[in-house]
Amino acid sequence: MLDWLGPEGDVIARAFERVFRRDGTPFGSPALRWGGVHDGAEGVQWNVGMDPRSPERWVSVNLEGLRYDGWPLARLITKEMRRPSLPALAGASPHLNAVRMSMEREFWTGRNRVHWESIADIPLADTTDAEWRRVLSEARNCLASASGRRGRASFVPKSGSAPISAEVTPHLAFRVTAAQVDDWQQFIRDGLECLDPLYEWTAERAGA
Repeated sequence: MLDWLGPEGDVIARAFERVFRRDGTPFGSPALRWGGVHDGAEGVQWNVGMDPRSPERWVSVNLEGLRYDGWPLARLITKEMRRPSLPALAGASPHLNAVRMSMEREFWTGRNRVHWESIADIPLADTTDAEWRRVLSEARNCLASASGRRGRASFVPKSGSAPISAEVTPHLAFRVTAAQVDDWQQFIRDGLECLDPLYEWTAERAGA
């Protein structure tokens, strides 16, 4: 399933199946060189994976800027811009100190993601009100204003390695990481326990 990750790719896929009691949906590619599996949910997802170049292994709560049932990430961004709640959640939950928050802008040609740039990739504990508002503002600009922020925007990438102009969407994730994992099943279970409040928060803020 994850041949390009070597033997550890098979370990990840089997561990995910045993913890979640279902097959995972693969993501990544040999060209990207990183990858893993997610739970297949249309909206907030659990995913686990690795990047052999870092090296980094992770368990993550993930919400892409896709249509799904009416652009749930757009709903989250709108709600948080009106009444931010993530910094307070992080401050009230010391066990979340090990979590990183990331927001990316992803560039698309049709269904293919061709490039991505980081808006933020910081410890959740460092997500102040001011920083979170900055992240939300940049993420909102990745959604088309003409459609009420419910669609891809046009954007000029900062990097010369990407198209001069492309469609763009935001992508939010919370993750726990490790440089090496000896027991993937336990690593996934520990990640689920740590990240569950953020899964619930993301699902609630992205809900209709």
